[in-house]
Amino acid sequence: CEGTKIIESSPSFPATSLSELKDFFDPTMGEGLENSLNELVLHNTSFQLRLSSAKSDAVYIFEGMPFEDRFILWLKNITDHAHQEKTTKELLKRREEKIHRMQSILDSIPVLIWQRDEHQKITYCNYTYAHALQTTPDKIYEQSLELTQPRFAKVLARKAVHTGELQSFESSAIME
Repeated sequence: CEGTKIIESSPSFPATSLSELKDFFDPTMGEGLENSLNELVLHNTSFQLRLSSAKSDAVYIFEGMPFEDRFILWLKNITDHAHQEKTTKELLKRREEKIHRMQSILDSIPVLIWQRDEHQKITYCNYTYAHALQTTPDKIYEQSLELTQPRFAKVLARKAVHTGELQSFESSAIME
């Protein structure tokens, strides 16, 4: 690119001038594109933009950088990647909503529920478990708080892991 004229390009490049190039992209993105091109031409400032085509659903990464007394412009079609990214974000959002619903269900059950990792550290507990300890789940994780004596709790957990059988312990407590 030399000034506002594109002097050399690949056969698939969509324009021969900066004004044609601006028309190629979605007009709602024109101001950002205009500012980036002006910064490149006037101040030799490189840029990278994510833009949509004006006439299709195509998505592009458009980059510009100064090179000696000219400018280099790159245009990469990332439509497939953008579609995959959108699909992944939607899937992640649905999973997060499902996890939130499951957490709400587990927190509403009047049964103590907790999970340990391979080192017998509590990595999850429901609200009922935390309420029994008069604290929050985060404090239980951070401070390794236990409902029973830590050593005894870890022995039961280890036994459950090694035997594959459920372990239980009953105890009485008076709470105010």
